[in-house]
Amino acid sequence: MERGISIIKNVIFDIGGVLLEYNPMDYLRKHYDADKTDLFMKGVYNSREWLDADRGLIDFNDLYDIFVDKLPEWQDDIKKLISRESLLGILTPKQDSIDFMYELKTAGYKVFLLSNFSKTGFGWMDEAYPFLKDVDGRIISSYVNLIKPDPAIYKLLFARYAIEPAESVFFDDMAANVEAAGQLGVKAVLFTDIESCRRQFKQMIKDF
Repeated sequence: MERGISIIKNVIFDIGGVLLEYNPMDYLRKHYDADKTDLFMKGVYNSREWLDADRGLIDFNDLYDIFVDKLPEWQDDIKKLISRESLLGILTPKQDSIDFMYELKTAGYKVFLLSNFSKTGFGWMDEAYPFLKDVDGRIISSYVNLIKPDPAIYKLLFARYAIEPAESVFFDDMAANVEAAGQLGVKAVLFTDIESCRRQFKQMIKDF
């Protein structure tokens, strides 16, 4: 990819759903029947406590006791579901997206990560997937006690790394996160698939 004349200097990536696959429902369906899948999706991955761990308000290691109090008959399953093994099985590399990230770096763009993650969960990902370190900067929600789509987490990224929103593109798979970034002046793109993102990015370059 050759860099054209453009004011775009920075590309910001979400992690789960963009650089890593994230579909806990598919994972649950492979291991449990429909009733258990719905139970664990609501009781674990879509729970308020899971979001609080992403915000850094709850230590990830405390989630086991919290979830077992709610679902005591399923304690063995819960232990498995919040393990390193299970999270690495749910969050797997999207190689085409990673390739795109490196193409952008080679073309001279600065690359940043902005993602909602618990400290423990992100630590496992960071250890397993070295490409997550190969960026110009990153903000992970639990480390700053902020979570997307709160505008404050975007503003913190801008301030910490001297990023001009108008010079930046943001890829995220959640519409609320994309909308929040767009309201701050970022060229925000809803990630659906890598080819669509490539086309939209190229069009942005042509528009300048």
